[in-house]
Amino acid sequence: VTNETVAPTVTAFFSTNLVDQDIYVKSQDAINISATMSEMVRDGTSFVVQLNTGDQITLSAVGDTTTLSGTYTVGESGYVPSLTVSSVVDLGTVKDLAGNPLPASLLESIPATNINSSFDIVVDNLAPSGGVVSLKTDTDPSSELNAGDVLTFTFVEDFYDKDSIEAIFETNNLFG
Repeated sequence: VTNETVAPTVTAFFSTNLVDQDIYVKSQDAINISATMSEMVRDGTSFVVQLNTGDQITLSAVGDTTTLSGTYTVGESGYVPSLTVSSVVDLGTVKDLAGNPLPASLLESIPATNINSSFDIVVDNLAPSGGVVSLKTDTDPSSELNAGDVLTFTFVEDFYDKDSIEAIFETNNLFG
């Protein structure tokens, strides 16, 4: 009988929400965060990670498995261009099938393969701001608006979930 003493390690963090492109998320969206383990770990065990948003989530094993998962519900504020696991903050109860716990070194160094290794989860709770309005005149060379003129609005960021935006002018005096 041999005594297996090799501790399980985390080999990667990933999200099942990322398939083949970057995604944009906002407040109250639910994002899967998972960890791939170097070997099978026991059912019901878990550990806690901190995201670069400052939020912490618990990753748990369902069945004896090599994947632990948790759900991150996006908070109310902020902008993060690329969601990642920034640290492991609690080794929790994770043990491999032989009973070996996660190594303490995981608290100091996480694996290089992180959520953003292939694509980004962009947390964006900021309203579009700033912008440039330009006037393209089709009817005359003046800088005044006339019927048939086209206004172009250029914003500092894309509207990722909109095909178009609507502008409402409070007065009809624009087209004299």
